[in-house]
Amino acid sequence: MSRFRRTGLTTLQAPAGLRPSAVAEDRGHRPLGRLLFPGGALLALAVLAGLTFAGSPANAAFPGENGKILCAGALERGETAVDADFELYTINPDGSGQTFVTNNGPLLDPADPNSFIDEFDPIFSPDSSQIAFESTRTGQSELYTMNADGSNAERRTFAPGEDRPGSYSPDGRQIVFHSTRDNRDFEVYIMNADGSDQRRLTNRVGQDSNPSWSPDGSRIAFHSTRAPGEPGNTDPVGTPPNLEIYTIDTSGGDIRRLTNFPGIDAFPQWSPDGSKLVFRRDLPATAPATGTNAEIFTMDADGGNPVNLSNNAVDDPATTRGLPESFDDQGIWSPDGTRIVFDSFRSGRAPGSSVETADREVYTMNASDGSDVRRITNAQGFDGRCDWGRLVRPAANPQTPPIQAPAPVQPASFEDCPASSANVIRGAASANTITGTSGVTGSSAARVMTWWMLWRATTASIRGQAKIAARAALATI
Repeated sequence: MSRFRRTGLTTLQAPAGLRPSAVAEDRGHRPLGRLLFPGGALLALAVLAGLTFAGSPANAAFPGENGKILCAGALERGETAVDADFELYTINPDGSGQTFVTNNGPLLDPADPNSFIDEFDPIFSPDSSQIAFESTRTGQSELYTMNADGSNAERRTFAPGEDRPGSYSPDGRQIVFHSTRDNRDFEVYIMNADGSDQRRLTNRVGQDSNPSWSPDGSRIAFHSTRAPGEPGNTDPVGTPPNLEIYTIDTSGGDIRRLTNFPGIDAFPQWSPDGSKLVFRRDLPATAPATGTNAEIFTMDADGGNPVNLSNNAVDDPATTRGLPESFDDQGIWSPDGTRIVFDSFRSGRAPGSSVETADREVYTMNASDGSDVRRITNAQGFDGRCDWGRLVRPAANPQTPPIQAPAPVQPASFEDCPASSANVIRGAASANTITGTSGVTGSSAARVMTWWMLWRATTASIRGQAKIAARAALATI
């Protein structure tokens, strides 16, 4: 499989496994108003009891704390062949802890030097527990998922052509991807995360690819070379198609064009709060380089206010050797929205290197202004097509220690305390057979009722003791 087809950086005809986004903010939790006591009262104390709502989707990556970065890399383990295979790895944001999560060997057929097994275009699920990726391990490009540690890889697509992941839906239940399965250029599709219910979202002349799901789940951004006159493209008929950024709703309607630039605008990725998109824009190269130079831009979600963040157009001609200079590509937001990870050629190129064999490394920068650029990889060959996952913390202990009932307050007489706190407490502590509704676990509901009864008992006891004290004070007058 041609590596130029993969990187596809300067052609519209071969738009590579163009790297999409990571996932978005979880909007899929059940409404609190559906969680009711049998009597119909709103479970307002649920937050205090720390309940777990059964059936809620996985937490999403945005917003969240910054976790590991997931990338594709070649020539990472000492291979000497220029065209070695691509494998996937995770790495900490400071460049430490590189860990490979795939290791499939360089050739599908040892007798065929061109039968590379590539793992490419990795994306995290919203909770960073799963990875979706493209693989050629069966001889053609298909979409797979696996656990974040590389275990339990499962094939999810079985159609002819190439299938490449775009991003997970905010609730983690679906994946938007792009495919050539219908014997034409790339189109956008949606499927369930287990590969079921695959459906086509776009169906127009021209490439529609690299989809990214918005944090609120309502829209999908993608880049397209759709022809003038096609939905979203109002250019006069006959105008040469250009790679521009569009959004579409999840039913395939309401197509909106966001960019209208003479060069390439590609690889849109939503910010964690959905207010912006990061993307690649190709600008004219600075002499003596020729062609175009890619930069990382951001813009508002409606396409306004484009800002060049990487702004690295001038490089040392001795290292660029007439090729496009830094070529900053594939920007992805961090889960907390403060930084952007991208890949770049700015570290220099060996004599005779090309777009696909040059030393491509991974960097991060501030998302606000492009400052504080940090290089996090330093290995020969290709590093890039990254995604940024959320920080995964160890699961909390699901066992809750039993509630210890305080010693009952003894009133002077029964009439001085309308309810015996000891009896109420004993009754609440024995309420371990309460069955929750709408996904509330029985033990959790019991804890809520216990706490509520304790509060009632305590206030009743306080009122009773206040009466006793008042009567004692009057008796001394």
